[in-house]
Amino acid sequence: ADFYEKRKRQSQTTSTKPHTIAAVHRLIRTMYYLITHNKLYDYHLTQIH
Repeated sequence: ADFYEKRKRQSQTTSTKPHTIAAVHRLIRTMYYLITHNKLYDYHLTQIH
């Protein structure tokens, strides 16, 4: 949700579709990494960046 809101605020376009697609794409990439490296998601690590 944080990634989506940040992208939406930075954009000049009124359409939310590109932001939704970008957020889902990032989610899929994150899930793929976690599965292939056999790791658990840690929300606290994402707050550092």
